[in-house]
Amino acid sequence: MLVEVWSDIMCPWCYIGKRRLEKALAQLGDPRVGITWRSYELRPGHVRTPDITLGEGMVRWRGRTETEVTKLFGWIRSLGAQEGLELNLDTVRPVSSFDAHRLTHFAGAHGRRDEMTERLFRAHLTENVNVADREVLVGLADEVGLDAATARQVLDSDRYAAEVHAEARTEGVAAVPTVLVERRQHVAGAVDVEEYLALFRRAKVSATPS
Repeated sequence: MLVEVWSDIMCPWCYIGKRRLEKALAQLGDPRVGITWRSYELRPGHVRTPDITLGEGMVRWRGRTETEVTKLFGWIRSLGAQEGLELNLDTVRPVSSFDAHRLTHFAGAHGRRDEMTERLFRAHLTENVNVADREVLVGLADEVGLDAATARQVLDSDRYAAEVHAEARTEGVAAVPTVLVERRQHVAGAVDVEEYLALFRRAKVSATPS
């Protein structure tokens, strides 16, 4: 069963969804089924140097009040805690995720895309480091066992740029997280474990010859 997930490390819902999907896969109990990660930029062309916080941006550009943002972040933080995640959204400063996505493709070429994706989520949403800084990315690549020198060469080039753009343009994917099973059944948003299991069941039924 092919399980594809479009996500962006800028997105706390994607991190929460990752944990819930992992729990669903564990309950499914089929060692042949794993997650195939796909790239999606929530903020294409965004700055590489951290500027205002996520909350400040929501107030400035989305018309939210500070009280609304505080309440929303508290709710998301509590949902993350239920999944064992520490989400420090008050101090998150969004940046371009383009190079981070390219790095996950490099990691995927060495069988470590899941580990790299996990490390990038934690770096941005928990540690609040600048995941658009190429030296930071090289260090994170080294942490998951990738060759740092090769990672730096990749980031200094345009390698995997086409792959990132191609995955983001997949038909039917307009938000993250989006989970697509066997290219037949999909669900968008960080749904609960039972909904992911129901998605797997629907995909199996649709794949069964009538």
